[in-house]
Amino acid sequence: MQLLQAMAASGLFEDWRVAEGGVVWWNYQGPGGAYDYWPDGLDGPMRSEHPPFINSALVADNNRMYHRIGWIGDPAAAPPAFSAVAQISHHADGGWTISDTGRVPVRYDDRDIRISILWKAQVRPGPESDAAAPLTPELIAGIISADLIRRGVQAPGRMPSLSDQGWLDMVHSTYYVPVSTATP
Repeated sequence: MQLLQAMAASGLFEDWRVAEGGVVWWNYQGPGGAYDYWPDGLDGPMRSEHPPFINSALVADNNRMYHRIGWIGDPAAAPPAFSAVAQISHHADGGWTISDTGRVPVRYDDRDIRISILWKAQVRPGPESDAAAPLTPELIAGIISADLIRRGVQAPGRMPSLSDQGWLDMVHSTYYVPVSTATP
């Protein structure tokens, strides 16, 4: 994950990136649950879509656009704990029940459940014959190492290995800037 984040943030691998168009569809009528996004990057303004979401959708390249989902439901309510074997079921008369072994079932009204469906498709800008040479571990390490040298970053004298955790840490800290989760 460190390497993939650094590769995306570096801008050095755009010739190999496969853009994805994503459609997020949701239904939700309860409190919270906003979709916050930064279409012009983190230096641009945040935009938000707010419920009620009734058969709503948004199309974007969410792999490249910063976004988040706001809290869902009553922020003062303690979320129930469920095990990995919990089961959710919908009732014909409306509402949902979450059942878990040894626990009292929890029931929610339809309006309190946020249902989201994500559909993604690869978007290719041109014929595949224009594709760059296949990425190999050696090519990735070589591209990054050459850029590190241009930046004046101390890089190992030998060809690095993609399994060298020290090198991966350096690459990640050089290119990837974590995003604050604070609310603007």
